[in-house]
Amino acid sequence: MKKCFSLIELLIVISIIAILASLLLPALNKARDSAKSISCKSNFKQIGTSFLLYAGDFNGYMIPVANDSYTGDFWTRIMVKYNYLMKKQFLCPSRVGSDYYNAFWRNPSSHIDNDSELGWRRSHYGINSLYAFTAYSSYPPPGYPNKIIVKLNMFKRPSDTILAVDSAADNRTPDDRNPFGYYTVLYRYGANFNVLWTPHNGMKECNAVFADGHVIGARGQGSGEVAVKYLYNTPGSPLYGPNGANNESKWARHDGMFR
Repeated sequence: MKKCFSLIELLIVISIIAILASLLLPALNKARDSAKSISCKSNFKQIGTSFLLYAGDFNGYMIPVANDSYTGDFWTRIMVKYNYLMKKQFLCPSRVGSDYYNAFWRNPSSHIDNDSELGWRRSHYGINSLYAFTAYSSYPPPGYPNKIIVKLNMFKRPSDTILAVDSAADNRTPDDRNPFGYYTVLYRYGANFNVLWTPHNGMKECNAVFADGHVIGARGQGSGEVAVKYLYNTPGSPLYGPNGANNESKWARHDGMFR
């Protein structure tokens, strides 16, 4: 005779399943977050390679950040238009993003010839625009012209100079957990600056690619804005960004030029 489960036995089984799920869920979430971070690192590897390929095609010159008025020719669009990168490689899998910008970056052909489209500025990845790429600056260092032309041979310690990082735009609040990204990042921290961001592994980790092509995940203390400040301001941090002349900065080219 087939035996049926009693109500108590069913409740016991359900309770056991619930306990097992509660034990496994954190591990599954951690594995999912790690997989997203790995996918992001793959994007950075491709971005770093594309910068080197561009420099190889243009006599060692790094790609311009944008035109001198910062109204067009954004590096993101140039990289896509001339087939160094695909648009989807500018989306970090750990971030939610807005529907508009997600659609913009997932459409491989939209706005390729439209310099004024704001989407080109809203990349999840920002470049070290004041040191590592040809840029116009209204704050040139003493003895240097406004127009800083950057070539690969100017990186004296390429494994110590950041090219690009996960980024956050300046229009964020202190408790913002999902700010817009931005196509450029400043070398030092400021609450109203475009800065590196920590979207990975509990909002603690920022991915970055360096001038020699290697990619890292740098973990700060705290999460979100707190972790960002830690990574910028802590000596010995893989993304250390002190203000002024400091040869331990991970943003300078280590060629004697500081801002």
